[in-house]
Amino acid sequence: MRESELLLANTMLENAEFKKLLDFLEPFLKQDDGDAILLSRQFGLDEWNESAEEFEERRLKCLKKAAAQEHPEALYSLSALYLNGEHVELDIELGKAYLDRSLELGFDKAMVAVAGY
Repeated sequence: MRESELLLANTMLENAEFKKLLDFLEPFLKQDDGDAILLSRQFGLDEWNESAEEFEERRLKCLKKAAAQEHPEALYSLSALYLNGEHVELDIELGKAYLDRSLELGFDKAMVAVAGY
């Protein structure tokens, strides 16, 4: 996604315009765009009838898919989950690996997190 498209999508997310956002993201999701994948993990639609557990499973699947594409934010987010054992089994080594890769890709939040280790 271009920066202007990402800004527009984030505005829709902030305004809770989830159906409109999903329609906007659809072509990007078909292209496996990492930014679109990350955005799609942040909301659900009533018609999906997702339980809280299903929502978390979908969020994790989206994170892993974007991380496989070397998306720095996805790598950072996965690192936090594994380092804290949140929605996944605690795995310090895997968490650090995701954090290190996010850092290598220049993700600012990773730089701050690494300073704490």
